[in-house]
Amino acid sequence: MKKKTLAEGRKPGSGLSPNSNEGGKAKPSEKVAKRWDDAMIGIPEPGAMLSIEDTAAIINSIPEEKKMQRLNRFVLAVTRLGAGSDKRDVEDLRKRFYAYIQLADLCGMKVGNMQAYAAMGIDRSTIEKWFYKTSGTPEQQELAQEVRATCTAYREMLSQEGQINPVTAIFYHKNHDGFRDQIDYVQQKDDPLGQKLSNEQIAKKYEDIIEE
Repeated sequence: MKKKTLAEGRKPGSGLSPNSNEGGKAKPSEKVAKRWDDAMIGIPEPGAMLSIEDTAAIINSIPEEKKMQRLNRFVLAVTRLGAGSDKRDVEDLRKRFYAYIQLADLCGMKVGNMQAYAAMGIDRSTIEKWFYKTSGTPEQQELAQEVRATCTAYREMLSQEGQINPVTAIFYHKNHDGFRDQIDYVQQKDDPLGQKLSNEQIAKKYEDIIEE
């Protein structure tokens, strides 16, 4: 049985490719149509469904000097990726998460927890509850562990390679990865009367007073 696309009612393969232009009008990409026939997740756009590759191509076509526009377009695409998700469908959420990883890779963007959650259409509090197993099904809890572990491993690699500021890395590790400063406690028994001295040490300490 053929799987339905995420945008029910929209025609699969109707994505617009920036590299396919004829007479000033973009036409549907055959590559997009094939991937949607394989039930690949894409980015919902008004009147069309773009593949991850086509979306990345559009974002990357924005000139480097318009960096903020590129960032804004990327965030918008990530948010649209999470549109209409159902948190009960764990496999669909997992596909959306890895589609986000793919989009970030194609666009040269860093991976972040909050963006990952947005790409799945889930808020942070829900992921936290699944992660700490205070709510959710075993499958949802497993997904939360997988998402957190992937983002943590990615961030660890960035820290090791010096790709992010150490202060930023510490912030993320503490607030998203559950890391804490390690504090070692050493127990030492102290006499309430102070340091104990032997008879010889006492005699030596007060020998001048004794001689007087």
